[in-house]
Amino acid sequence: YSLLRQILLMGCSVFFADVGTTLYDSPFGYLYRDADVEGVTSGSSSLTRGTVVSVDDAQMGWSRYAQSMAIAALAPALGYYAATVESAAVAAHMVRRIEAIGSAVDGATESYMLTDELISPAHDDKLRAGASLRVLHDGCMGSGRGSVASAPATASRVRGYRNANDILTSRAFNRKSQVLEQGCAPMPPAAGQPPPRQLNYVVPSSDEWPPPGACGSIDDGRLQPLCELLSRIAIKREVIAAVSNKNIFHMLQLFIDGVQAANVSNSMVVALDDETGEWLKKQRFNYFVRKLRSRSGGTGNHETSGLKFKVLLDFLSIGCSVLLSDVDVIWLSNPFASLYRDADVEGMSDGWDDTTTYGYDYSGALRIFARNSGMFYLQATHESVGMMRRLARRMETEFTWDQTAYNEEQFYPAYRGKGAVGVSSRVMNYYCNLNSKTFFRFVRDDTELLGGYRPVSAHVNYHPEKPQRMVDLHAFYYHNEPHGIHKWNGGEGSKLGTECKAIAKGSHIDVSSPLLKTIIKVGRAEWGGIRWISFHSDGSLETPWGKGRWGDASSAKRANTIFADFIGQTHLLTFTGDAYTSVRCSDGEQVKGSLAKS
Repeated sequence: YSLLRQILLMGCSVFFADVGTTLYDSPFGYLYRDADVEGVTSGSSSLTRGTVVSVDDAQMGWSRYAQSMAIAALAPALGYYAATVESAAVAAHMVRRIEAIGSAVDGATESYMLTDELISPAHDDKLRAGASLRVLHDGCMGSGRGSVASAPATASRVRGYRNANDILTSRAFNRKSQVLEQGCAPMPPAAGQPPPRQLNYVVPSSDEWPPPGACGSIDDGRLQPLCELLSRIAIKREVIAAVSNKNIFHMLQLFIDGVQAANVSNSMVVALDDETGEWLKKQRFNYFVRKLRSRSGGTGNHETSGLKFKVLLDFLSIGCSVLLSDVDVIWLSNPFASLYRDADVEGMSDGWDDTTTYGYDYSGALRIFARNSGMFYLQATHESVGMMRRLARRMETEFTWDQTAYNEEQFYPAYRGKGAVGVSSRVMNYYCNLNSKTFFRFVRDDTELLGGYRPVSAHVNYHPEKPQRMVDLHAFYYHNEPHGIHKWNGGEGSKLGTECKAIAKGSHIDVSSPLLKTIIKVGRAEWGGIRWISFHSDGSLETPWGKGRWGDASSAKRANTIFADFIGQTHLLTFTGDAYTSVRCSDGEQVKGSLAKS
């Protein structure tokens, strides 16, 4: 790799072939020359260009299905390196990594490292070259096969995680000390790394901004109002923007509360309809109306989510970098202070530790958990524009989830007739830009982490109780109110709800229980000052709101407790003498009451 780098820096491209490679024809006539590196993979054909690997985490309930991306490892024995700065940087990264091991590197390790450098995103103090990659068709050139060039097959070995779900046990929380010591400020690059690829901005920093030509000419001046808004609110040509329609005003208000509490003045909303624009106007919040409808015509979450890519094109085409945020993201500090700005795309992950977020050796392949399409930062570069155009087109012509497509375009190399968009990528620290699985499964129950640093954001993407959990996250981080965040399960639902579901609601009333005997004897109770609710010995219940059932619900955790079911809700009534406190299972709402006086 050291020699390869020297030749590349002389301006000479290199077709590298191991001495064991068999050449059946000159390879130069079979190259595409549209990427920095053209290589061959060492795995099965199904993983040649990459694939989605799903996981099933039953503990999460509603969000038990999640996605990861995997690609067969590249074969170091065969590849074409164009004479570019990026190819030379890949070679430099390989020299650094091999020297760090300090001993002979076997073929499988070298194969994984090369794949990691070309596919995985930058993270923390780890830089990437930003080189583009094409995988060559293995029928022509391959590892252990190929009609033009056949390299020796790379030895592979199984390195744990044989089953797709085995990764769910991963707990490599290696960034804990980092955030406890320095918070979420950008880390300086580790020593000895070459700089990442230079970014190719749509509007150079020396040019006037917003660009009057683009603002006035694109779609007959359609972007002029956006240009005028951005000229007032953008800071250093950057904004944070959410995309919303009239269906989710309650969620939109929580998003606005978060960015305002975090003092993010360069924030705005793109309204997909006039009603949302009018609502935002009343809220005196920055907005731009962009009327769009999904391919299906639906206005639900998944239908409208794919519209974001067309919206983002408006910002990028006039040179404005944008931090895209779903409305179920709660902002806890100003995000612009934590961005690295060394890649075209910088986004959060659905992973929860180093292994899942940054990638790992998946039995001879590189596997990494999906980056979330609900929160990412796009630099206003030509490569970002190309990626958004392709994604916008895919949303219009394919039945695919926007997050799947978003990951495919960053992860998959060029292959056969399909080129790559060529963006460079960085993934955010999983503790700094939290997904809700990371918070409610791991951070919340780690007292050192919970009180030891302040995240930048928390995205309630893994849980269906979005507004309720957002309210509780806001209360904890802005008002130091811990009760709310602890009432929820790590997966779907509340702890109380799980407890309520476990109650055996039989029809028999055990009159041997002193509490139940007393309730039957008295027969009725007042409820928050409202009279009466009547308890019958057959387990039936009468309330001012309708009939229901009641019975024993005492447990080791809750002594002297009964359940009361009526109008579709379950309540737990815990008694102290004749007085009780009722807790509604669905949301924890409490009501005080007492048995009637004799």
